[in-house]
Parts: sequence; C-alpha cells; structure tokens
Amino acid sequence: MRNEIIKRNTIITVISLVIFFFVSLFITSYNNRKKLENDLVYISNVFCSQVLATESESEILQLINQYTTNPQWMNISIANSLGTIIYDSRTDNPSGNLTAKELELANSLQVDQKRLYLDKTTQSIYYIRKVTNDIIIRTSVPSENNTGYVLNSVFYMLLLIIGVLVFSIIYNKKTSDIIIEVFNDITNHLRTVNEGNYERINPDHKFIEVKTSLDEINEINENISRSILKIKSESAKINFIINNMQQGIMIIDQKERLQIINEYALKSLHLEAKPKENAKFTEIPLNEEILQMLSRCLSKGQNKTFDYHDQLNNKIYSFTITHLENAWLDEGETIKVIVVLIMDVTDERKNEEAKAEFIANASHELKTPITSISGFSELIINGYGECDEKTRGFIERIYLEARRMQETIDELLYLSNLEYHNNQLPLSEEVDLVRVVNDSVETHREMAGRNKIAFELALEPVSFKGNSTLIRNLVDNLVDNAIKYNKDFGSVIIKTKDISSKAQLIVADTGIGMDEKHLTKIFDRFYRIDNSRSRLTGGTGLGLTIVKKVCAVHGATLDVKSTLHEGTEFTITFNK
Repeated sequence: MRNEIIKRNTIITVISLVIFFFVSLFITSYNNRKKLENDLVYISNVFCSQVLATESESEILQLINQYTTNPQWMNISIANSLGTIIYDSRTDNPSGNLTAKELELANSLQVDQKRLYLDKTTQSIYYIRKVTNDIIIRTSVPSENNTGYVLNSVFYMLLLIIGVLVFSIIYNKKTSDIIIEVFNDITNHLRTVNEGNYERINPDHKFIEVKTSLDEINEINENISRSILKIKSESAKINFIINNMQQGIMIIDQKERLQIINEYALKSLHLEAKPKENAKFTEIPLNEEILQMLSRCLSKGQNKTFDYHDQLNNKIYSFTITHLENAWLDEGETIKVIVVLIMDVTDERKNEEAKAEFIANASHELKTPITSISGFSELIINGYGECDEKTRGFIERIYLEARRMQETIDELLYLSNLEYHNNQLPLSEEVDLVRVVNDSVETHREMAGRNKIAFELALEPVSFKGNSTLIRNLVDNLVDNAIKYNKDFGSVIIKTKDISSKAQLIVADTGIGMDEKHLTKIFDRFYRIDNSRSRLTGGTGLGLTIVKKVCAVHGATLDVKSTLHEGTEFTITFNK
C-alpha cells in the first residue's frame, strides 16, 4: 500500500511539474519578448531623436557604434526612401537593402510614424521608424538573444523541478507512512468490532481525523449493540412463546428446508432431538403418511387439514397446512413457506363421535313416532276415518309439521356425519361441475315453475378433485334458497368458470336480498332473517350451514354479496 501511495503521489507531482515547466517557459518567453520590445522601442526613440540632431556622418556612425555596443544585442540600420541601407551597425561598408516587406511597411508610414513587427522566419523583433521622407531607421533584436535568455531560465527551472521532485518523494514517503499508520489503527479497531467486541474504543489519538473516526466507530458500536440486544430480546420472546405453545408448529421453506420446529411438534412427531439447521424435512424421520402429505401440499401449493391417529400414544392429531407467500427475505430473496400447525384433537374427536352417536340414536328414536304420526295423518287426509273439515285442517297441519320435523332430523343427521367424518371423506373424485349443476337444475325445474322462476345458465366446462355427492348437496341447497327467496317472475343465475388453477361456481338470484348485517350470520344453524317467510317457504335453517361445511371440507372459499330488495349472489372457488 505504501508503494502504491508513493507511486500515485509521484506521478501526480511529475505531471504537475511538467505542466508548471511548460507554463513557466511560455510565461518567461513571453515576458522576455515584451521586455525586449519595450527596450527596443525606448532605445530606438532616443537614437532617432539624437540622429535628427546630428548633421555629420561621423557623428551618426559614432552614435550607431555607441548604441550597438551598449546594449550589444541591438542592430541599427539607416536607409533612404528607396530602401538602400546607408549606415549599418553590423558593417562599416553597408551595401544591402531593406526587404520588400520592410520597404512596403516603411513607405506606408507617415513621417515620425513607427511600427513594431516580428519576423516569424527568424523570430527576430524589428522596429521601423520613418524619421523624414528620406530617412528610415530600423532597429532589431536577433532571435538568439531571446532564445539564450529562455535557455538560461530553463536551466534554473530544471534545477528547481528536480529539487521539488526529490522533496516530493521524501514527503510522500513520510505522508504514506502516516496514512498507513492511521489506516492500521482504524483497521485494528474495526477488527475488534468484526470479532463481536462492541465495547467502546479509546478515542485518544495523535491525529484528530483518526480520533473523529474512532468516535464514529464508537457510536456505530453502541447502535449495533443496542440493535443486537433488542433482536436477542425479541428472538427470546418469540422462542419462548413458540416453545411453550400447546400446539406444534413447523415452518418449511420452498426449498424443503425445515426453518422452525417447536418442542410440542418434536414430542408429537416422536423426534428425540431437534434436526440440524436447514435440514430438509424429507431427511427427518417422520411418519410415512405425514411425510407424503407434506410433500404433496408443498409441491401442489395446497392448503390442507387432515387427522393423524398416533398409534404409539393413542392420540389423534390435526395437521393444518397453510401456504404463505413472500413470508420473509432469505439472502435477499423473498421466499414462500408452509406453516404446519399440529393440535391434539383426541378429546374433540371423542366428543364429536359421542355427539354423532347421540344424534344418530336420537334421530332413530324420533323417526319412528314421527313416521307414525305422518303416516296416520296422511291416511286420515286421504279419507280413512271420519272427521269434519275443521278437524281435517288440523290433521293436515300435523302432517306438514311432521314432514318438516323429518327433514330437520335428516339434515341434522347429515350435518353431524359431515362434521364427524370431516377429515376422512374421500376427495379424490373428478367432479364435473357443469354436470352437477345441470342435474340440480332439472331436479328444481318443477319447483321453479310453480314459483314462476326462470333459470339463466352460463356454464364453462370445469372440473376439480372432490366429492361429487357433497358438491351436489351444496348446489341443491344454493338453488333451493335462490328459488324460495326470489320474487315472482324472477331469475336464478348460475355460472361456472375455469380460472387458471381454480374452479368457480356462482349462484345468484333477483329476489328479496338481505341487509348487510345478516351476511355474517346466515351460515349459523337455524338462523332465519324472516321467520314468517321461512314458515311459508319451508326449510330447516340448516341449508347454508351445510354449504359452508362442504366448502370447508374441500378447502374452498365462500363469498356472499347481497342487496336488499335486489338479490343475493354466492361465489364459491374450488382448488383444482
């Protein structure tokens, strides 16, 4: 580094000196020329005034000799109007003439006018003055005079440059040593920071710049230290919460690497130790069923909930797999992850089983008397037995209520079985959504005709993996509701759409609609917006509850929009 600094500084110095040399040479040459010109003009003017005052040739020659001897660099010539040189300081017997350019210049002048010019060929300076109409005086300085002066100046400039260069090299070496010392001091302090030592550094230093840098390093150290402590504190809190959760949690990234697993998950999966950092989940000794389900969900990008019966400790665990997009940054890249939530649902499943068994037993016990009531009522209505019209009306009411109770029991039993077998229902069947819709429409066409309701169908061919029986029940309930809660001469609009990896079902009506406050409650059991209308149209109040449950089983999204007095629209989106 030291050699590099010296090299660079020396190059800069040399370049600067070269520029200085040529600039100085130009300035010196220019200034010397100007001085020569000024001297030439002054001496020439004095000489001319003395020549005018002299009458004899000998005195003129004496003057010429005087002015060319001191200063010795000057040449003086006297010529007539024809350009013939009469007197010349360079020879006692002049025989030459002025050049054509000089004669032309002289003839262009008026008496007592003068002109200074440079001969570019010889670089000599000439001064022409027309003293009288018959006398022209030419004074000049030869080029070697200026050149000699410049060369003499160059010698001293070169000596100066060499001295400056030597001084620069010595100074650069000293400076580089100081700079390297400063850098070494800062580097040593930064190395301690890099090693994890965030303690304050003694900022005392002989150089104020280094002291300032050390102060800044101390400030950075303090900020880093505070940030690290805060991160450690937050990390400790998160780890404490995760490891003390009464549910297991696993997070797997898009590269199949296990990022997070808590103590509950380790215990539930019978893992003796925490897997090594960034280990692939396929390398972890998991149950084959769990491993296959995780692999399938990760590759297909599906959300999934399933139960796993742990035979070792006779427990039932619910696995909920959820995909998260752009979860966090990893090496500057946003990644996707799946979150696996593990819950012990043993007691819950036992309660569901008991509830289902109770409902089944209760339904069985209720069905027999209700069937009897319905059957005997129907016999009386059809003419078996004698009764007056008023009594017959009561019997018809008994018959209708018995039928309604039978429907309620059937749907309660259906819903109970659906909830109990939630995670065991087969969903591998290829469901042709258009066929299911057409079958449901044909089933409800008579009912729609009685209510003066028209069907409007816009069906795109689309299919998905699921349970066709459950989907048929879902469509039947939606179509049934759309007819019951419609207006006379209204419409039921049914659409199916193929949207990339999704299959979409839309069931809308032009009926009575509902206020927004009811939208979050209509899927609750037995919830009715208008009880009086429900009694007229029939229904158990469980249809939309079944719809919501079927959607949950298939991992589908359910959206509803409604405007009072205008109609309602249900949109269900299935994963293919």
